[in-house]
Amino acid sequence: MVGTESDADSFLKAQENIQKNKLESLIELKKNTSSTLITYLFTDETPYTFDFCMCNPPFYSSLQELYESRSPARPPPKNGFTGSPHELITEGGELKFCRKLLKESKEQKDKIRIFTTMVGHKYNLAELIQDLKADKIIYTHTEFCQGRVTRWGLAWTFQDYNIHELVPSRDKLRKKTLPLTYLLPELPNCVYNVETAVTKIKNMLIDLNMMYKVIEKRGNNICLDVIAKTNTWSNQRRKKRMMKRIEAENVKKIKHDTADKVDAEQHVNDAVDASSSLISNGSSISPIPETNDHTQNITETEHVIHAILKVIKKENDVLLQMELVDGTAGKEGLHQIIQYIKNNWK
Repeated sequence: MVGTESDADSFLKAQENIQKNKLESLIELKKNTSSTLITYLFTDETPYTFDFCMCNPPFYSSLQELYESRSPARPPPKNGFTGSPHELITEGGELKFCRKLLKESKEQKDKIRIFTTMVGHKYNLAELIQDLKADKIIYTHTEFCQGRVTRWGLAWTFQDYNIHELVPSRDKLRKKTLPLTYLLPELPNCVYNVETAVTKIKNMLIDLNMMYKVIEKRGNNICLDVIAKTNTWSNQRRKKRMMKRIEAENVKKIKHDTADKVDAEQHVNDAVDASSSLISNGSSISPIPETNDHTQNITETEHVIHAILKVIKKENDVLLQMELVDGTAGKEGLHQIIQYIKNNWK
């Protein structure tokens, strides 16, 4: 890690902090005596490359702007300014400072993977975003809120890297969706508590060939991480009708050979899962029409459903909550699983 400093007193204080904390092996301090912000670091003698750079620019262009930046209608600040003049004020303010950093970043685009800066004024953030858009530079931004103070973070890159995976743009953030909730009813001859409910739900998940793992158990809350590789909960009524039909037709054979029953059940499940329609006499299955839907060919790394399942005690009620993490079945898949639990809650 390399730190830069242009002020002599601040440079000495930074060196002192590094030495006091025994960070000499981790942090290298560079005095900036040039007119550039980062370009001076990259010379033939110092072939640096960095994963990212971080910048907290001076926000104001003058003392007058600093004092006039606060609306008289706002209450007085709880804390006074603690920065030195060179930390708070620069010629042209933060907009000119950040534009200079942006210009130098174009020159050093192969030396630093991601460029970042703090922005103190929202109207300057809009100007900088327009600059990035004009040059077709990949960028993202976010918002920092601490008490009554709001600041913005801006990041950009020139490399083939999806920067949005780090921090999605603030205007693209989605509101957190509420989990699907179902009030588990009391059952006769059963203790009505979280442990009993979780035991029943685990058995249902096993019946559906779904994987689960207990990730939290605290007080009256139990949380499971649940994954389904295939859709085993749909067409349950159709499967039951098929099972009854086959059992009626093969009752004698089933009595003498239990293994045949298992094979028949497996055959029915496989047939119903693989087909979308049945011939009216029930003796054969129509083929699946070809489709380009990517959900028809799920890879080993894809999930039909990946969800967080919680069973919680709230006052005298036991609640089931499911929240989607990801999966090709989407939220509709969660609704179907909860409906399966409702139908089998006996």
